[in-house]
Amino acid sequence: AIAKASLVNAEDNDLLFIAKRIKVLPEVKKLQHKLAKAEIENKIKEEILVLKEILKLDSNYKVYEQRLAQLEEILREKEYSSAIVEGYKHIENRDIVKANNVAQKAYIINPEGLELKDLFIKITDLKRDIDLSKNLKYANQSIKEDDWELALLYFSEAVKTDVRSKISQE
Repeated sequence: AIAKASLVNAEDNDLLFIAKRIKVLPEVKKLQHKLAKAEIENKIKEEILVLKEILKLDSNYKVYEQRLAQLEEILREKEYSSAIVEGYKHIENRDIVKANNVAQKAYIINPEGLELKDLFIKITDLKRDIDLSKNLKYANQSIKEDDWELALLYFSEAVKTDVRSKISQE
């Protein structure tokens, strides 16, 4: 029927539209089976890839566009939550560099995240705590080496670092 219609008017937009959809239909059907399997197995990333392939072949599946948007949002939220949890684990391990890298990743995903602000505060507190400990250690080491000028310098740095506590001031 399409071939006969194209003999009458080969440039008809509706005819070209239908012909294109029919041409890609076998591939779309294969992808729909992959999509169903990915959905059943709850493989979000795979489902996203298959949806993108289907929409690339035929962009008229509006339901798939909506599903794709939902899945991308779910994946984004999972990645954000995972980054926040990972950041706190690095803080527990006192690894500022890794904690900061993961926090930056979370910031890229969701710069307005409430948990993110707290994570950055914890990273800052950890850095301050590590700097304080390091300065006090070096100050005490300088005292043992009888280098009072260097000890004073490290104690001064400790005071600057630890403005909220009076431990280093005593």
